[in-house]
Amino acid sequence: MLASCDKINNVLEVWVNELGWDAKELVKGTNIFGLSLEKRVIPRGFVVQHLVAKGLIDKNASLITPFLISEEMFLLKFVNCFK
Repeated sequence: MLASCDKINNVLEVWVNELGWDAKELVKGTNIFGLSLEKRVIPRGFVVQHLVAKGLIDKNASLITPFLISEEMFLLKFVNCFK
């Protein structure tokens, strides 16, 4: 792992405490630890959390994919199609 202990703890805190998701999901996408919390993880996390709560995306869908795709693809698949 190239991420610091503080970064790992911060990502885990957001993932588990703020978003309420299982930490085991992070094993599938360890690249998330290298992403910016403020610019990518937190904003996208809240969008995905909202979509799941509204039933617009399946609860069993990958929680990792929205964080790893480009900004353009994220907007296309997770924002614009639900306007």
